[in-house]
Amino acid sequence: MIPQNEKQEQAIAQNFSDLTRYNVAEGFVYRSQPFYSREFAKIFSNQYRALNLFSIVTEML
Repeated sequence: MIPQNEKQEQAIAQNFSDLTRYNVAEGFVYRSQPFYSREFAKIFSNQYRALNLFSIVTEML
């Protein structure tokens, strides 16, 4: 997830304390654990999106 403002930052901290925060060139992101199913990852991503949080699913080869 990539918080877009302070309100989203607080929502992530309160609701998803198990996520790890990483600094990147553009700011910071929160990354969840790896999922072994694309569909399962999408379920989690959709839950984040339901809270108006920007979330994407990436795949590794």
